Amino acid sequence: SLADSLSEEHRAFDETWSVYVDHEKVYFCTFSNIYLYDNRDFTVSVAPHPIELSFLVNRQLFVSSREAGITIVEGNAFRPLNGGDLFKNKSVSAILPFNADEMLISTFNHGIFKLSHGALQPWNTGRQPYFKEAIVNCMMRLRNGNVAVGTQNKGLLILSPSGEVLMELTTGKGLNNRTVLNIYEDDLSNLWIGQNNGIAYVELGSPFTF
Repeated sequence: SLADSLSEEHRAFDETWSVYVDHEKVYFCTFSNIYLYDNRDFTVSVAPHPIELSFLVNRQLFVSSREAGITIVEGNAFRPLNGGDLFKNKSVSAILPFNADEMLISTFNHGIFKLSHGALQPWNTGRQPYFKEAIVNCMMRLRNGNVAVGTQNKGLLILSPSGEVLMELTTGKGLNNRTVLNIYEDDLSNLWIGQNNGIAYVELGSPFTF
């Protein structure tokens, strides 16, 4: 157990929800602390606010909280992201690198946004009601530049770089369940998606569609 090497004051964490590997470093993300395991030693970052979710983007660890919005973990400190306070009282579901110096940030209930140099704007304004109704659980930037979005109510969405819906797979339309909780793109550019009733395989690389 790696936890045996933690000091007594840092052992009483609840659950580890995310684990990220960054070369020789491993981040264990809980609701209260971030545990960085490096060179057989732990560095513990104690969050000033309860953590909702954590995301490793371009070798930087971002955490979201309703009290502070989005912050960046640097050493033992949590540095505010420029424009991250705009996500206070919003539950962030995914953060993706987008174009140069831009990030795509999805929320569960407030739509999908593009953050550029601290300026926040909705990604495809006309589609925001659709994204809000769908409830975005996860996102992934695909190798071809499109974005795969897993939702609670609308199944799997494949979106163009401008946010237009290219494909929607849901109950009775390619999937037998409308909830997508996780997405993985394999070496053949096909998708494996985790659902609340199992795993589905989506052959995006196939020349045929249904």
